[in-house]
Amino acid sequence: IDQFQSQIRPWLAQCDRLLFHRGPDSGGAYINENVVLAARRLRIHDLSENADQPFELTDHGVTLVWNGAIFNFRHLRRELEKQGCHFKTDCDSEVLGVGYSHWGDSVFERLDGMFALAILDRNRNRFILARDKLGIKPLFIYRSEKFWAFSSEIKPLLAHPNISKKVNFEAVSEQMAFQFIMPPRTLFKGIDVFLPGHLAIVDFGTGTTQTRPYWQMSADLVSRVGTEDIEDAFETSLKRCWDSDRSVGVQLSGGVDSSLICLLSQDRLKMNHFQTFSVLFDDSTARFYLPRSEETYIQRISRQCGLQNFSYTFDAEKVRPALAEAIWFNEQPLHGASTVLYGLLAREIKKHVSVIITGEGADDIFLGYF
Repeated sequence: IDQFQSQIRPWLAQCDRLLFHRGPDSGGAYINENVVLAARRLRIHDLSENADQPFELTDHGVTLVWNGAIFNFRHLRRELEKQGCHFKTDCDSEVLGVGYSHWGDSVFERLDGMFALAILDRNRNRFILARDKLGIKPLFIYRSEKFWAFSSEIKPLLAHPNISKKVNFEAVSEQMAFQFIMPPRTLFKGIDVFLPGHLAIVDFGTGTTQTRPYWQMSADLVSRVGTEDIEDAFETSLKRCWDSDRSVGVQLSGGVDSSLICLLSQDRLKMNHFQTFSVLFDDSTARFYLPRSEETYIQRISRQCGLQNFSYTFDAEKVRPALAEAIWFNEQPLHGASTVLYGLLAREIKKHVSVIITGEGADDIFLGYF
């Protein structure tokens, strides 16, 4: 293991630099004869060092790293406490570990949230990798007969000394034709997207591996959901998103989704003093396109709710140098400027709050693109 550590630690140091932006508050690593777990953490719940990662539950023989948010972790904690489980911190990481120890693999079905996680189970001598039901949080994996490697981004995998850096030209053709690559393919040979709603298990005792779905969307889900169900789910989900030990704001576009978030937060959840953040477009010289700025709607919602809004306009001089950086972070070609603008906006938001609630995804759920 000493030789193994001497080989792996330079790569871990490089990974730490590459992923620092994902978790600027703390970082650490765990190494044994079978598994290396490393993480960067952005502290959201329980801001103390006790909740840093890798997170170890010595009593349960579990060590885990993960990225994301479990919105129903307090509900799960209360359920576990009723069944005799005890906790030492106030973080969602401990709920994940204790929940896995208590419920086993079925814990993933109970999670309401976005996550990519890895669990080393020393008691059962196995390793588990899992991703949230809809694939909100990214997770990439390299698998060979000798070893597996996984990461929230592709760059750390390409930095591994034993992973070749080859372009997947089939994926390039697909990207150029459809502006999209069908998972699990990526632009790099041997590196795949870990599919949403799936878990992978490595049994060190038998040397076997298996990958399987733990959740699949029901075909009749839409026909069984009514207006009241959507309203209740919206309110419950939004209430859980506001649960944070850090400052929280809302990304307001003036559209239906983000406007509803502001109105519902104030009217039903009684959140009256949060800040909102917006991107504006300068349409004063528009000649060949319809005006795109939603400033009028942003101002209307801000006035109606009495909220402080921070609006930003990014000109070409700011967007141009940010384009290459946006491609670096997205790890694939971009087909529009929105990602660049969101990146620039995120920098401004970070000056005020650490957590942002957005309406991203509503277009997909409610078929808004048709």
